[in-house]
Amino acid sequence: MKEKKHYFKVRYATKFIEIVLAHSKWEAIEKVYSKNIDRYKWIQRSKFTAVRDYNGNPKYEYFL
Repeated sequence: MKEKKHYFKVRYATKFIEIVLAHSKWEAIEKVYSKNIDRYKWIQRSKFTAVRDYNGNPKYEYFL
């Protein structure tokens, strides 16, 4: 049985970053963190938050 994926809104210190498709909020945070750590060396994983997006609208994408 496949594990369901959901859309998560990921924020960094209250600033919206992007909507990510993931199994859990931890996976969503890790995807965004890994994508941005090379460009922004100063970011901290502990300041990321993720909340499930029940609308599932992936058209918005922003970066730090």
